[in-house]
Amino acid sequence: MIGLFGDDVPTKRTRARGLKFDAAHAATPGTGPVGEPCGSCAHYRSLFRNVKRYRKCGLLERTWTHGPGTDIRAHDAACRKWEAPK
Repeated sequence: MIGLFGDDVPTKRTRARGLKFDAAHAATPGTGPVGEPCGSCAHYRSLFRNVKRYRKCGLLERTWTHGPGTDIRAHDAACRKWEAPK
């Protein structure tokens, strides 16, 4: 994206700039096999608490929170750590 003064402006916010970063995915979504969603990965977890379903990446189990910050969507594009289910 081109900024007001003709310089290149990053379109994604990064952690280095002190802004929000993605804590839900093990790697950047879309860097995995073409056409594969997160829901088809061996690391995809679906947890049920009360009447709600929470979808998480099993590789990041140590960092899971009880909030939406670590939730993923089953239709997100797969990341480079995607593995076929066994």
